[in-house]
Amino acid sequence: MGNDLGVQVDRDPTTLAERLAQHYKILDFGPQPGHERSFLHRSFTTQANGLVVSCGYSTPVCGCVGQNTGCGSINLILSGSITYRASGREYRIAQGQPFFYGPTLDYSYITNHYNGVVFDIEVNRLQATAASMLGMRVPSHLLVTALSEFKTLTMDGGRTSQLIKRLARSLRFLEDPDCLLSLDIPYLQIDDLIYRHLALLLLPRNLLIPPSPAGTPPNRDRIFEELLEWIRENLSAPLNLTELEQRSGYSRRSLQNMFQRRFGCGPIQWIRRHRLEQAQQALLNPNPGYSVTSVARRFGFNSLTVFSRDFTKAYGMNPSETLRLGRRRNG
Repeated sequence: MGNDLGVQVDRDPTTLAERLAQHYKILDFGPQPGHERSFLHRSFTTQANGLVVSCGYSTPVCGCVGQNTGCGSINLILSGSITYRASGREYRIAQGQPFFYGPTLDYSYITNHYNGVVFDIEVNRLQATAASMLGMRVPSHLLVTALSEFKTLTMDGGRTSQLIKRLARSLRFLEDPDCLLSLDIPYLQIDDLIYRHLALLLLPRNLLIPPSPAGTPPNRDRIFEELLEWIRENLSAPLNLTELEQRSGYSRRSLQNMFQRRFGCGPIQWIRRHRLEQAQQALLNPNPGYSVTSVARRFGFNSLTVFSRDFTKAYGMNPSETLRLGRRRNG
């Protein structure tokens, strides 16, 4: 959107729709009936490390945006109101309820005179930001679920209000026209600050477990248990020692010692053993659509030959025989 940065004033809705269509799947856009002759859209657009932020004013419009995989939307209204329709529900924002989050760009909307800030986000980055903030205290699937719902937020006079105000101040920093010319902006990581504010706003309070007080070392056993839980949730993904180091904060040597004391083998050996155990249970208790290939891939085995060899060595029966046994038992 580099060509759109700076101030834009549009009095022709067709011209604006054509420009928006360069970046979005525009299914419908135009002035609300009765506002065609007074149409005006004025915006100032800037960016920070790829996060493109637009603030401005528009006369009443309505439109419909189509799906853009991995892309979500944030709208922080300053005056006026907007009603979104998505997944069969309505979401209205106004001054007392000024914040809208859409985990996809698949929605329709209708506005009255509107003034506010709008920007798109990478949902995967938001999830990764939330995970890095909370570490292994919260299972990843809970974060994904929490950040996959359309939401509006109300100025409650408490924590949510303070977070929305801080987010607005962070965004206001980018509204300074000098930001367009500043070489310092990428180094300030304003985009990261904005993503962190969004994570705090959108995650349920019960997931935001406070970290250990300063100077208090985290419990070693708890961290190890959280690492094991994270591994169990990610058995289908490629896992290596470097990633385990990053997730736990322990050195490779410490991880090797911890796994050896607990399981009598190293971490990679334990992961392989656990994958085989889970695969065996799935084959012995199969769903109707299960096959040896689908079970192998589900538990991180990309090579069917390697999976069959290791499985047969571990259990004295190959995966196909185990699946047939499981179907007879559960027939």
